[in-house]
Amino acid sequence: MNKVFHFFSNKSTLRVGGIYTAISFWDSFVSMAAGILMIRWIVPSELGIWQSLTIAQLYIGVFEFGITSGLNRELPYSFGKGNKEYGFLLAQTTQFYMKLLSFIMFFLTVVACFVLYYLSYDLKIVAGSFVVGSLASINFYDRYLTVTYRSNEAFLSLSKVTFIKTLFQIILLPVVFYVDYYGLILYSLLIVIIFVLFKHYNRPLKVLSLFQKEHFMSLLKTGLPVFVMNYLRSITTTFNRIIILSFGGVLQVGLFTPVAAIGTMIDILPSILGNFFFPKMNIMLGKTDDPKVLWPMAIKLNSFMIVLAVPFILIGWFVIPLVMTKYFPNYSESSNAMQLFTINMLFAGTLVSHNVLYAIKSYKVSSMFNISEIVARFGFPALFVYFLSGNLLTLVVLGYLCSSLFLFLLNLYLIRTTLFKKLS
Repeated sequence: MNKVFHFFSNKSTLRVGGIYTAISFWDSFVSMAAGILMIRWIVPSELGIWQSLTIAQLYIGVFEFGITSGLNRELPYSFGKGNKEYGFLLAQTTQFYMKLLSFIMFFLTVVACFVLYYLSYDLKIVAGSFVVGSLASINFYDRYLTVTYRSNEAFLSLSKVTFIKTLFQIILLPVVFYVDYYGLILYSLLIVIIFVLFKHYNRPLKVLSLFQKEHFMSLLKTGLPVFVMNYLRSITTTFNRIIILSFGGVLQVGLFTPVAAIGTMIDILPSILGNFFFPKMNIMLGKTDDPKVLWPMAIKLNSFMIVLAVPFILIGWFVIPLVMTKYFPNYSESSNAMQLFTINMLFAGTLVSHNVLYAIKSYKVSSMFNISEIVARFGFPALFVYFLSGNLLTLVVLGYLCSSLFLFLLNLYLIRTTLFKKLS
């Protein structure tokens, strides 16, 4: 316990954590502000096309097979054990595999766009498909780069790179204003390219791309269970749009965009906390092999998010209708759904605290949660839409809130019973 206390009381760790958190908040604020301006500049029907196409991005990621998830766990763990050489070897294999996926994905994107153009699809769909495929291609390599930023020095470097990215997000905004839909997709592509180029240049592990089967299998064994669970969780974020697209069409998907923006705002802090503390958990476990600290950590993280949720909900409830009516009249129909979605902030700690199960490699229990998450995230909104009448967006959000409460309680129950079972 003394070692754990010393680890978290280390001034360097707290300073880096503070800087990383502050920059991440700034990045999220800029992204959110840019998204708000885009909603104002782009009509719902065109925004609906883009939002519908981006659903494919998450499903393309299935080909990763958990290799970066394995590196995300084993790299900091091996560093905590003092075995950096092994961590470097794992990074070489991961880099080779993710680069290979990037090249294959880009080639398939070009072929697919030629086919769509030959079949006389709308140019907006063809152009959007090319950008979505290109983003998916780049994101394969980006995910490798991200998991290599794990030491305090690397987090500082990542913070600097993220800040530079936000400057380009601001500078390039006129592209969207003047070119509308095509400016939106170009802007999305340019920002990701710039960000990944800077991350590549400042990457903390400058290793060769070298495939070694034994290391690949080791990463697959560790990362595949985590990846499957995280992947299943990520695709649940598309369920709302799929349900709305099925029952209401592209226009309703466009109207849902500001509601999804609220969801993005809510996920900001849990994502930051998860990215920062998950590698710290594994380093700590590598040093102490003592899981007893993880239960209090899970409780504190959830409590922290609940405390922050109260003012967020109150402000959102009174401000949203005024702002939407005055500045976004085309999307005023979304106001009630946006107000209701702010309540989801109460359950945002689930995203962070669930990492406890990954840290102790309790994959069987975590898979139980993920299966429940898939059923709840799709089932509750679909049932509300199918059996109740009213505004489509509002019904979907009400179903989503019910699923969040259910998953919040289930997550705490599984973490507690698993940790105490292991301790006993």
